[in-house]
Amino acid sequence: MSGMKTIIIKTFCAIVCIAILFAFVVPAFAAGRSAFVPFRGSGTIDDPYIISSADELFALSSAVNSGNGFDGEYFLLNSDINMSGIEGWTPIGDGVSNDGSVSNTFRGHFSGGGRTVSGLESISTPAVPISGLFGYTEGGSVSDLSVTGAYMGGTSKAAGIAVYSDGTVFENIIFEGSVYGVTAAGGIVGTISGGSITNCSVRGIISSNNSAGGIAGGADSTVITDCEAEVASDGMQYVGGILGIAESVGLIRSSAQGTVSSMYRGGGIVGFCFDCGFDSCTSFVNVVCDDYAGGIVGLAQTSDFSSCENRGALNCGRFSGGLAGLCCGCVFTGCANRGEISGEDYIGGLIGWSDDGLDFGDGGLDNQLFRCMNIGSVSGEWGVGGLIGDAHDAFVYDCFNIGEISSIEYAGGLTGYSKESLFERCYNAGYVPNFADCDALVGCNSMNSSTFVNCVYLSSVCPGGSGFGAGRTEAELTSESAYDGFDFENVWIIPEVGYPFAELREVPSPVPLLGDADGNGEVTTMDALMTLRFAMGIMPCSLLDRFRTDMDRNGVVDASDALTVLRITMGLI
Repeated sequence: MSGMKTIIIKTFCAIVCIAILFAFVVPAFAAGRSAFVPFRGSGTIDDPYIISSADELFALSSAVNSGNGFDGEYFLLNSDINMSGIEGWTPIGDGVSNDGSVSNTFRGHFSGGGRTVSGLESISTPAVPISGLFGYTEGGSVSDLSVTGAYMGGTSKAAGIAVYSDGTVFENIIFEGSVYGVTAAGGIVGTISGGSITNCSVRGIISSNNSAGGIAGGADSTVITDCEAEVASDGMQYVGGILGIAESVGLIRSSAQGTVSSMYRGGGIVGFCFDCGFDSCTSFVNVVCDDYAGGIVGLAQTSDFSSCENRGALNCGRFSGGLAGLCCGCVFTGCANRGEISGEDYIGGLIGWSDDGLDFGDGGLDNQLFRCMNIGSVSGEWGVGGLIGDAHDAFVYDCFNIGEISSIEYAGGLTGYSKESLFERCYNAGYVPNFADCDALVGCNSMNSSTFVNCVYLSSVCPGGSGFGAGRTEAELTSESAYDGFDFENVWIIPEVGYPFAELREVPSPVPLLGDADGNGEVTTMDALMTLRFAMGIMPCSLLDRFRTDMDRNGVVDASDALTVLRITMGLI
């Protein structure tokens, strides 16, 4: 009898325990709490959840894809994990909830602890059309991790680390492997908005029909710093060694090497960029592209490039340049091309086609080059220039070319074809063919609308010389006296021997002060009056005058520009 009572008591206690478990644990899971997830640790920064096996990595994927985002919680990989031969991987954060909305995202912090995940194979499925270690991440971070020997691919989007990222910080990550997707394929991320990518490197194959990049397929409002990629990157369009498409992105001290193959908009660093800033980036990438190809960027709008350099070769169709294939509203400062540039039409040592923005529905966007140089050979069939192939609304200061020019028609040591542009304190010492419409400085100055101020060329490079500058012998070009108006105290240096005849110093860009109509270095009421005279047609307005006084950059000087200058003098702006 006593034994029966013991059994009844034990059974009752078990029922009570189960009731307590359902009363507290199940609601905790339903509420998305992670305290009961079967990981060692408590998920804090000092006591992170520990992942040490493939099973635990699968458990993390399952938990996130069941709705637990681990918001603000921490994970640490404390051992290498070999995923070779393990099938059925679903990215951490598949982005699909039971009601079909995008909610299954990882919102925690994942540290690899310097460890490696090797042999991971992620294949997209109709139910989960993404492939990568992570799928969707929101906030949080992924850091100190290596993913090697990986294959990420399928019928949709793919990435080495995270397919979609919103505000996530990626830092100290190495990816080695292959990434194949239809759109937005990247070695680190497929597409990222906000957040940052720092000190990450990629080695492998990145392929996508649309938007492929060694670091990211597409990036928006993101800062990318100290990253490098050694990749074979290819696709139909928007292909870059670092980025496929970039908008409002800061790219700093990053480099790429390998190959980029694209039909349209291919670049050694980025395929297409808008409102971006690039600083100290270098490309060793060989680019093969039909149209819009650049050693740094294929096509660029309203972006700034500082101290960027291309050392790769370009073999392309139309609109190709050592820095940019086509650009409008861009500024290049202290940039250089050392690679061999070849193509068909509109080929430049620095820029293939400098556009004024009308082709993009926004006229009045000029391009500016300060202290830039080309030393690579430039060849094409039409519109070939040592600096710019086709220059529209370009303002070029203190630049030079020593690369050999080869073209059938419209070739120039500075620009092949030019319209409404300004070249000041520039020189050419590169060979130019002696054909019709070939010139030591400019092949065709359309309607004499471009201005050449204090420009110099080596007399022997083109038998026909140039009517837009002064010819000098090689001996003369080794003397400062040959360069009228050049600043040898702050900008230029004559080396002891060899080319280039002059080197450019790293100094602040000599950008004309906006509103300074008379160019005396300050903005006064006299400048406002002069701007008004330009607007009324009382005074002739040169290209340089327009550059200084077209305050809203709409392509013309009008009364509103004069009012803006006046407001500056009154301290209202």
